[in-house]
Amino acid sequence: LSNDDALLIYPNPFNSNFVIDFYSTKKEIIVVELYDVAGRKITNQEQVVFANISNKLSLTNSSILAKGIYSIRLISSDKTYYSKIIKQ
Repeated sequence: LSNDDALLIYPNPFNSNFVIDFYSTKKEIIVVELYDVAGRKITNQEQVVFANISNKLSLTNSSILAKGIYSIRLISSDKTYYSKIIKQ
């Protein structure tokens, strides 16, 4: 899968919460990291994803984030994915 096929984040921009839709070919534990525009790590969360289905993930406390641009890094066992998201 390409980076775009495996990871979808919506809505973007978001107001209170967003969903990370992640597809994996195997059951594994992934790490989701959220960074602010200055590069400071805001959160680090581990999640279990299941094989060959679309996994819907959400970050805890995303509603309390300040307005701005954030970077998301999703680390699986064999690849790291990057995306940007905007809080309105």
